[in-house]
Amino acid sequence: MRMHVRKSVRLLLGAFCVAGSLGGCKCGREAAAPDETSIDQPAIIEQHPNAPHPEIHFPHELKTEDHSLNQFVMRILEICYKGDYDGFRQLFGTKYTPTSKTNFESVWMRVGTIRVVRIERHPRKEPIECYLHAKIELREPDRQDRTERNVVIMIFQEDGEWRLGTAPREATKAILAADSQPADNN
Repeated sequence: MRMHVRKSVRLLLGAFCVAGSLGGCKCGREAAAPDETSIDQPAIIEQHPNAPHPEIHFPHELKTEDHSLNQFVMRILEICYKGDYDGFRQLFGTKYTPTSKTNFESVWMRVGTIRVVRIERHPRKEPIECYLHAKIELREPDRQDRTERNVVIMIFQEDGEWRLGTAPREATKAILAADSQPADNN
Protein backbone atom coordinates (compact mmCIF):
# COMPACT_ATOMS: atom_id res chain seq x y z
CA MET A 1 0.00 0.00 0.00
CA ARG A 2 1.39 3.42 -0.91
CA MET A 3 1.01 6.41 1.39
CA HIS A 4 0.42 9.86 0.04
CA VAL A 5 2.86 12.40 1.32
CA ARG A 6 1.37 14.50 4.11
CA LYS A 7 0.79 18.13 3.28
CA SER A 8 3.80 19.06 5.43
CA VAL A 9 6.05 17.23 3.00
CA ARG A 10 4.11 18.70 0.09
CA LEU A 11 4.74 22.23 1.34
CA LEU A 12 8.34 21.56 2.18
CA LEU A 13 9.04 19.96 -1.15
CA GLY A 14 6.69 22.07 -3.13
CA ALA A 15 8.49 24.86 -1.40
CA PHE A 16 11.57 22.93 -0.70
CA CYS A 17 11.43 22.10 -4.31
CA VAL A 18 10.34 21.29 -0.29
CA ALA A 19 2.93 22.48 5.65
CA GLY A 20 3.21 21.63 9.04
CA SER A 21 0.63 19.04 10.00
CA LEU A 22 -2.16 20.14 7.70
CA GLY A 23 -3.43 16.62 7.32
CA GLY A 24 -2.69 12.98 7.74
CA CYS A 25 -1.58 10.38 5.28
CA LYS A 26 -3.98 9.17 2.65
CA CYS A 27 -3.73 5.69 1.32
CA GLY A 28 -4.20 4.93 -2.33
CA ARG A 29 -2.99 6.57 -5.47
CA GLU A 30 -4.26 9.76 -7.06
CA ALA A 31 -5.06 9.53 -10.73
CA ALA A 32 -2.29 11.35 -12.56
CA ALA A 33 -3.20 14.15 -14.88
CA PRO A 34 -2.16 13.49 -18.49
CA ASP A 35 0.81 15.90 -18.30
CA GLU A 36 2.07 14.30 -15.07
CA THR A 37 2.99 10.99 -16.69
CA SER A 38 5.34 12.40 -19.31
CA ILE A 39 9.03 12.57 -18.57
CA ASP A 40 11.61 15.29 -19.04
CA GLN A 41 9.22 18.10 -18.26
CA PRO A 42 11.00 21.44 -17.83
CA ALA A 43 11.26 22.84 -14.30
CA ILE A 44 9.08 25.80 -13.33
CA ILE A 45 12.07 28.15 -13.40
CA GLU A 46 12.72 27.10 -17.03
CA GLN A 47 9.07 27.48 -18.05
CA HIS A 48 8.72 30.82 -16.23
CA PRO A 49 12.18 32.39 -15.94
CA ASN A 50 10.80 35.56 -14.33
CA ALA A 51 8.84 33.73 -11.63
CA PRO A 52 10.20 34.36 -8.14
CA HIS A 53 11.99 31.27 -6.87
CA PRO A 54 12.49 30.37 -3.22
CA GLU A 55 15.63 31.39 -1.36
CA ILE A 56 17.46 28.37 -0.01
CA HIS A 57 19.56 28.26 3.19
CA PHE A 58 21.55 25.21 4.33
CA PRO A 59 24.09 26.55 6.85
CA HIS A 60 27.49 24.88 6.77
CA GLU A 61 27.38 24.11 10.50
CA LEU A 62 24.28 21.95 9.97
CA LYS A 63 25.96 19.65 7.49
CA THR A 64 26.57 16.14 8.75
CA GLU A 65 29.68 13.97 8.65
CA ASP A 66 27.91 11.86 6.01
CA HIS A 67 28.77 13.51 2.69
CA SER A 68 26.22 11.44 0.76
CA LEU A 69 23.45 12.70 3.07
CA ASN A 70 24.61 16.31 2.62
CA GLN A 71 24.61 15.80 -1.16
CA PHE A 72 21.06 14.42 -1.01
CA VAL A 73 19.87 17.43 1.01
CA MET A 74 21.55 19.71 -1.53
CA ARG A 75 19.79 17.79 -4.33
CA ILE A 76 16.45 18.33 -2.57
CA LEU A 77 17.19 22.05 -2.23
CA GLU A 78 18.23 22.36 -5.87
CA ILE A 79 15.04 20.63 -7.00
CA CYS A 80 13.03 22.97 -4.78
CA TYR A 81 14.84 26.02 -6.08
CA LYS A 82 14.12 25.06 -9.69
CA GLY A 83 10.59 23.75 -9.19
CA ASP A 84 11.60 20.47 -10.86
CA TYR A 85 8.56 18.18 -10.55
CA ASP A 86 10.25 15.24 -12.33
CA GLY A 87 13.17 15.43 -9.91
CA PHE A 88 10.75 15.84 -7.00
CA ARG A 89 8.89 12.63 -7.86
CA GLN A 90 12.14 10.69 -7.93
CA LEU A 91 13.11 11.66 -4.36
CA PHE A 92 10.53 9.47 -2.64
CA GLY A 93 10.76 5.95 -1.29
CA THR A 94 8.59 3.26 -2.84
CA LYS A 95 5.97 3.47 -0.04
CA TYR A 96 5.25 7.13 -0.75
CA THR A 97 3.36 8.82 -3.56
CA PRO A 98 4.30 12.46 -4.18
CA THR A 99 1.68 15.15 -4.51
CA SER A 100 0.26 16.02 -7.91
CA LYS A 101 2.08 18.32 -10.31
CA THR A 102 -0.71 20.88 -9.97
CA ASN A 103 -0.36 20.99 -6.18
CA PHE A 104 3.44 21.03 -6.42
CA GLU A 105 3.38 24.07 -8.71
CA SER A 106 0.80 25.88 -6.57
CA VAL A 107 2.86 25.40 -3.42
CA TRP A 108 6.13 26.31 -5.15
CA MET A 109 4.72 29.72 -6.09
CA ARG A 110 3.78 30.47 -2.46
CA VAL A 111 7.16 29.75 -0.85
CA GLY A 112 9.64 32.57 -0.33
CA THR A 113 12.40 30.97 1.77
CA ILE A 114 13.43 27.49 2.86
CA ARG A 115 15.82 27.38 5.78
CA VAL A 116 17.25 24.08 7.03
CA VAL A 117 17.17 24.22 10.84
CA ARG A 118 18.42 20.77 11.79
CA ILE A 119 19.23 17.31 10.50
CA GLU A 120 19.00 14.62 13.14
CA ARG A 121 19.79 10.94 12.81
CA HIS A 122 17.52 8.52 14.61
CA PRO A 123 19.90 6.82 17.07
CA ARG A 124 18.45 3.31 16.84
CA LYS A 125 17.14 2.93 13.31
CA GLU A 126 18.71 0.66 10.74
CA PRO A 127 18.81 1.27 7.89
CA ILE A 128 19.71 4.86 8.64
CA GLU A 129 16.78 7.19 9.21
CA CYS A 130 17.17 10.96 9.61
CA TYR A 131 14.81 13.86 10.12
CA LEU A 132 15.21 17.22 8.46
CA HIS A 133 13.58 20.24 10.10
CA ALA A 134 13.10 23.30 7.89
CA LYS A 135 11.40 26.65 8.34
CA ILE A 136 9.38 27.77 5.37
CA GLU A 137 8.63 31.46 4.94
CA LEU A 138 5.60 32.08 2.75
CA ARG A 139 5.33 34.98 0.32
CA GLU A 140 1.87 35.79 1.68
CA PRO A 141 -0.02 34.60 4.79
CA ASP A 142 -1.81 31.27 4.46
CA ARG A 143 -5.47 30.61 5.33
CA GLN A 144 -4.64 30.67 9.05
CA ASP A 145 -2.74 33.98 8.60
CA ARG A 146 0.66 32.29 9.10
CA THR A 147 3.71 33.50 7.24
CA GLU A 148 6.06 30.81 8.51
CA ARG A 149 5.73 27.04 8.79
CA ASN A 150 7.91 24.43 10.48
CA VAL A 151 8.22 21.21 8.54
CA VAL A 152 9.89 17.90 9.39
CA ILE A 153 10.53 15.25 6.75
CA MET A 154 12.11 11.82 6.99
CA ILE A 155 15.21 10.93 4.97
CA PHE A 156 16.06 7.25 4.85
CA GLN A 157 18.00 4.71 2.85
CA GLU A 158 16.23 2.34 0.50
CA ASP A 159 18.24 -0.06 -1.66
CA GLY A 160 21.39 1.93 -0.86
CA GLU A 161 19.90 5.26 -2.01
CA TRP A 162 18.67 8.22 0.07
CA ARG A 163 14.92 8.75 -0.22
CA LEU A 164 12.21 10.96 1.29
CA GLY A 165 9.15 10.02 3.26
CA THR A 166 6.72 11.27 5.86
CA ALA A 167 8.19 11.70 9.34
CA PRO A 168 6.22 9.91 12.07
CA ARG A 169 4.10 12.27 14.19
CA GLU A 170 6.05 11.41 17.34
CA ALA A 171 9.37 12.31 15.71
CA THR A 172 7.93 15.52 14.30
CA LYS A 173 6.55 16.59 17.69
CA ALA A 174 9.82 15.78 19.47
CA ILE A 175 11.99 17.66 16.95
CA LEU A 176 9.73 20.72 16.87
CA ALA A 177 9.56 20.78 20.68
CA ALA A 178 13.35 20.51 21.00
CA ASP A 179 13.97 23.18 18.38
CA SER A 180 11.52 25.58 20.04
CA GLN A 181 13.47 25.55 23.34
CA PRO A 182 15.78 28.50 23.99
CA ALA A 183 19.47 27.77 23.54
CA ASP A 184 21.35 26.92 26.74
CA ASN A 185 24.11 29.50 27.10
CA ASN A 186 25.79 28.02 30.18
